[in-house]
Amino acid sequence: MGEAVRQLVARALGGDRAFAGIDWPAQRSRVVQVVVARRRPLRWLVALALVGLTAAYELRTSRVQAALFARLAQQATYHVSAGTSEAIRFPATSPYDTRLGYTQLPTFIGRLQPRGFTIAQQARWSAPLVRLWGAGIFPPYHPKTQSGLMAVDRRGDPLYTARYPTHVYRTFEDIPPIVVRSLLFIENRELLEARSPYANPAVEVDRLLKAVWDTSLHRLTGARPISGGSTLAVQLEKVRHSPEGRTDSAVEKGRQILSASLRAYLDGPDTTRARQQIVTDYLNTVPLGAVPGFGEVVGLGDGLVRWYGVDFDAANQVLRTANDGVADRRAVAVAYRQALSLLAAVKKPTVFLTRDTGALDARVNSYVPALSAAGVIPPWLRDEALRVRVRPGQHPKDIPRRLFVEYKGADAVRTELAAALGVSLQELDRLDATAETPIDGAANDAVTDALVRLRACSGAAAAGLVGPRLLPAAGCDRVVYSLTLYERSGEGNVLRIQTDTYDQPLNINRGTKLELGSTAKLRTLITYLEIVAELHARYRSLDAAEAARLARSAPDALTRWALTYLAQPSDRTLPAMLEAAMTRRYSASPAEAFFTGGGVHRFVNFDRDDDARVLTVRDAFQRSVNLVFIRLMRDVAEHFMDARAQDVLRDRRHPARRALLLRFADQEGRQLVVRYYAREARRAASESGTTASRRSRAARPDPLEQWVDRYLDDHPDASLADVIEASDGARAAAYEWLLVTPRTQAQDRAIRIVLEQDAFERMHARWRRLGYLFDSLVPSYATAIGSSGDNPAALSELLGIVLNGGMRRPFISIDAVRFGAGTPYETALVRTPPTGEPVLAPAVAEVVRRELVGVVEQGTGRRLAGGVTLASGHALSIGGKTGTGDNRFEGATRSRVVNRTATFAFTIGDRFFGTIVAYVPGAAAADYAFTSALPVQTLKYLLPALRPLLTAGLPAAEPAASASEPPASQRR
Repeated sequence: MGEAVRQLVARALGGDRAFAGIDWPAQRSRVVQVVVARRRPLRWLVALALVGLTAAYELRTSRVQAALFARLAQQATYHVSAGTSEAIRFPATSPYDTRLGYTQLPTFIGRLQPRGFTIAQQARWSAPLVRLWGAGIFPPYHPKTQSGLMAVDRRGDPLYTARYPTHVYRTFEDIPPIVVRSLLFIENRELLEARSPYANPAVEVDRLLKAVWDTSLHRLTGARPISGGSTLAVQLEKVRHSPEGRTDSAVEKGRQILSASLRAYLDGPDTTRARQQIVTDYLNTVPLGAVPGFGEVVGLGDGLVRWYGVDFDAANQVLRTANDGVADRRAVAVAYRQALSLLAAVKKPTVFLTRDTGALDARVNSYVPALSAAGVIPPWLRDEALRVRVRPGQHPKDIPRRLFVEYKGADAVRTELAAALGVSLQELDRLDATAETPIDGAANDAVTDALVRLRACSGAAAAGLVGPRLLPAAGCDRVVYSLTLYERSGEGNVLRIQTDTYDQPLNINRGTKLELGSTAKLRTLITYLEIVAELHARYRSLDAAEAARLARSAPDALTRWALTYLAQPSDRTLPAMLEAAMTRRYSASPAEAFFTGGGVHRFVNFDRDDDARVLTVRDAFQRSVNLVFIRLMRDVAEHFMDARAQDVLRDRRHPARRALLLRFADQEGRQLVVRYYAREARRAASESGTTASRRSRAARPDPLEQWVDRYLDDHPDASLADVIEASDGARAAAYEWLLVTPRTQAQDRAIRIVLEQDAFERMHARWRRLGYLFDSLVPSYATAIGSSGDNPAALSELLGIVLNGGMRRPFISIDAVRFGAGTPYETALVRTPPTGEPVLAPAVAEVVRRELVGVVEQGTGRRLAGGVTLASGHALSIGGKTGTGDNRFEGATRSRVVNRTATFAFTIGDRFFGTIVAYVPGAAAADYAFTSALPVQTLKYLLPALRPLLTAGLPAAEPAASASEPPASQRR
């Protein structure tokens, strides 16, 4: 029959030509003419023959579909250009597209735009590509086998690179041949056959027809198992782009086949290299479950490392010798069985690799003889592979440990970007994204290396860091250093250096709340000067006589001083008044006791020589004298209490008095309930409810404590919130005496506590406006010397406001983010030029800036006096504020050391500012007595590493303007 058809077609084409010589594409039109001219029966017969021959020809060569798909792929293109694109689409949820961030791009863009980013560039799709997308076809492009977050510095050099999967085959030639042959035998035997260079790797007709037949019978009878009809190319489309990496319908299967076909011809009709790339991509992309501490395992390379703990390169080297006369056949068998088990686990990786490894063994054992019979593996390997046993296990411990010290700058960027995008750090690292940062990588590395050497005790003595108030001769290795440096620029305050020597994920600069001691004096000074500026604005229009009259009845010391100043025949301008405020004098005596923070407290100076002194605010700031700032804080707090406090305390029938007493009773009662609840919980865990225990509880004198005991007896499962809610009546009864007592001294004490809390809430709002991070202040004068804690990054923000003349400008650690580079989803966002927000009076900022220089030139920062002279001849003055914190929990019988810190918040010239911290965590801090002299000397040690950065951008000839030296009024 076949011969008769061939002869019939030959006659139709000319009679004498042999069938084998037919140039089918050239003769197509002639055949059609012959068929049309003949009688109808012959016409139908020839038509059927032509259809059959066309199908046979296409099945053998794939020439027609190669031409069709290659032309379509050439038209389905995209390009990247400036601005927002209307001709772009984003994929639905799928494992690959979600992991690389393509699915979430509209969300990412929406989250970044309110943070000051705009779309600078975006992909634009051609009309054919948009139509294909509308028809459900995945965009034809070369998907990335390996991707991940990259952060680059201001010069484009890498700061941080995450690559996922971690272990991949770079090229087809890198794959051991035995792995290729085994994969193809299991999944796609015809993929690399050379019958035609134009073969479509998405379709194997016989396999597809068998899958359709099996599926039909299964649906009809439910008995026949379904065989897989997907080629490797189609499986890649499924795991990359289909929802959940699954095929849930015939329509979805059709999408996968058409998408895989189009992708195969992306580079032209010849698919030889494309088919090899499919093998490479499949091995690098196949999903293999998840390992705790690492996450989803993707690709054979990561599978071998994470499930078997092997060295990927070594395993491949062994597998390449499988067909050689190797001596260690067992090693080959082990490596081969491990690889084969992962290929066999692909259908149900979580089940096979964690829950039912016995089933996985059986599956591998069924493959090995078949592979040998097909000639894929030699007989000796069959025997050895059946003899050895391998067991998959989770190997998160084999994840290489990252040195956090080397990546603190990049980690700051990662943390900010992850928060901006709303993803975890692990998810962030797997996005196809590049973050451009303003960090100076060279300077950052130089400073990090210097600090690491310092912590290793090499050269500490030569750097001048050993001695009184510095480091002991031994033990410098336990000190952690942190340095953050910003540069004031037209774009904002840009991060140039972020590093610390704490080899843990914690970022000392951003992620801590430390008692930084006298740096709190800087915030206190600014609040004081703000009040002076506000009083000047309020009263400057008064004449001298009116100012003097109001001064006699002023409600607080600062208002009284301001009115007295304005009543004098002196310069009434704000700068002059601020200068006068810096020369106000306070006693430094520690003899006085202060009622603050709910009790009576005494404070001491660091330097006892200051105890007998009366100092100006300026001198106290430069010398960091505690008692002067305690008294200054008292004046500030009482200013915030103002006339209301005086009226309530003076008038025993004031209408606000009862409300204040009720507030005090409620909050103190709540504190007592919390304390009693915690005590009872601890006792319940250790006591058995004996009679003696109950007698001791009944003898307690506090009725509120007795109420808590009774309530917990009746409600043993009550939570703290339940107890507090139920205690309203008991708390009111317990404090009824306070409302009716004739002892007004107790009432005044309670009212002062509440009024002081209100004052510190008002102060806290001001501190928050100037960058203070935390939700409250300790309502105590001790806040002036650091009891409320602070944060190095927050201090940097405060210095940025001062250096920018009172303007809060954005702090920039990310300049731009590019998603999906080289894909149809490519989108680049850049930070738009920011606008500043005035938060501090420029005159106040100028005074504070001069005082910071005064601290260095004449105060606690004298080790840096004279500033820094650059090689170019430019001289930059240095200003700053020092602070020391010795943090410990004080118990009834002992003191437990928590940590010791020393900080220097600094400015360098007109452009640079930041913080440097020395920190010893834990009980080891008891062995150290360093002060803020340590970070000051450390910064001096780091200046050579900083000089290239400090010099960058300065003119070569004239010295750049810098913060001037202190005025004559500050010099001694």
